[in-house]
Amino acid sequence: MIVSNRISGIDRRPTEAEVAAHRGLLATNNLRVENLEIFVDHIAQGARLRDKADLGIGDDGILFRVEPKIDLATIVKGIRSLAASPERLHRLFSLLQPFTDGNGRCGRALIMWQIIRRSRPETRSAAYARRADPPPFAHALRPPGLLN
Repeated sequence: MIVSNRISGIDRRPTEAEVAAHRGLLATNNLRVENLEIFVDHIAQGARLRDKADLGIGDDGILFRVEPKIDLATIVKGIRSLAASPERLHRLFSLLQPFTDGNGRCGRALIMWQIIRRSRPETRSAAYARRADPPPFAHALRPPGLLN
């Protein structure tokens, strides 16, 4: 968490509430958008889910307007299914910028959530079995021209 804060330009140790929020999110088995809203509320007080996700951020850090081809609920489904790679889902989450603040820290926590689930023996075989038969929303995880 200290590294995640520093990446986001926060030069202090995480508060007890932030540590508890990370632990709570990582312990959640059935990840939902509501879990992310609670998490972001603790790590970036005052941040909220955007009414319309029409703002993206490029690799160069410059903000731009987008018409998203994917929404946060679809990204969360992909994370929960373990069917798509953590890197791809993090990239989509980062492009979407669904919250007014805390997107970087939330995105990194989501990578950890998925990696933890993939490393468990009982979910590892299920995740690989699902990869052979992509979920019905798989097309949304690969918008044309967005990621190669």
